[in-house]
Amino acid sequence: MVDGDVDDSLVGEAPAFLAARHAVDRLADTDWPVLLLGETGVGKEALARRVHERSGRRAGPFVAWNAATLGPELADSQLFGHVRGAFTGATGDHGGAFEAAHRGTLFLDELGELPLAVQARLLRVLEDGVVRPVGSARERPVDVRIVAATHHDLRARVASGAFRADLYHRLAVAPVRVPPVRARRDDLPALCAALLARQRATLGARVLAPDALAWLAAHPLPGNVRELRNLLLRAALFCPGPVLGLDDLRQALAADEGGTAHDPLEPAAARAAVDSAGGNVTLAARQLGVPRSTLRDRLRGGAGVT
Repeated sequence: MVDGDVDDSLVGEAPAFLAARHAVDRLADTDWPVLLLGETGVGKEALARRVHERSGRRAGPFVAWNAATLGPELADSQLFGHVRGAFTGATGDHGGAFEAAHRGTLFLDELGELPLAVQARLLRVLEDGVVRPVGSARERPVDVRIVAATHHDLRARVASGAFRADLYHRLAVAPVRVPPVRARRDDLPALCAALLARQRATLGARVLAPDALAWLAAHPLPGNVRELRNLLLRAALFCPGPVLGLDDLRQALAADEGGTAHDPLEPAAARAAVDSAGGNVTLAARQLGVPRSTLRDRLRGGAGVT
């Protein structure tokens, strides 16, 4: 990824997000491990790719590996490789993610899900620069830069015994916290425009109506950029015209299994909506598509607005 082809999830100028983006840019030219912390869907993989593309390893491979998808035995094999006959079904040699990322970058996603036994082997690879495939007596050298990510509080997992303290300190040389979308609501117009522009060839030109943007600003978006992208795509698929309105977004959210299209307001978002409407609660409620009484309920405890 280069400046002319910025990932959608990296668009934005909110201070907390700029701090994260600038941090990975400063770290890119080093060979230190990078630990990305943040909720699901905030763009941690996009930042990991940014580290790789701006590093001296950009000509090498970028390999993404998700620790949440495999049990201990398969995690060992997928990370470190195996030789033929190492276990039932091992009909040939397999190099593993470390060998695939040799002279490049290995992105370890959902690091907090890694089983303890695999954590011990990972630590040894990071310290010694060699891997021993499952079933093999021989070690193989690897030259890999690690970028790891997790939505867990790793310090808490260390305290509970679920994560090795020595591995945490080995990887947390340069932790970078990536903020959720609700902490960067001013970025929503640019984020939405970028996400919709990426799909222009498939869905045609689409823009968001002001009431739709105001409603999004009040929606908690627990899935962050990933949820936002899916919501906009669903709305665009079923909207006949170029302008996505409030009704289109609410229908798209209701269509999502487990989603809800009513009363998405958080107090901070309610205040932001009223501020953007010049302090006019009636106008803000109309833009959000919620009853005025609902909006006023969320504003209680803050500064008085009439």
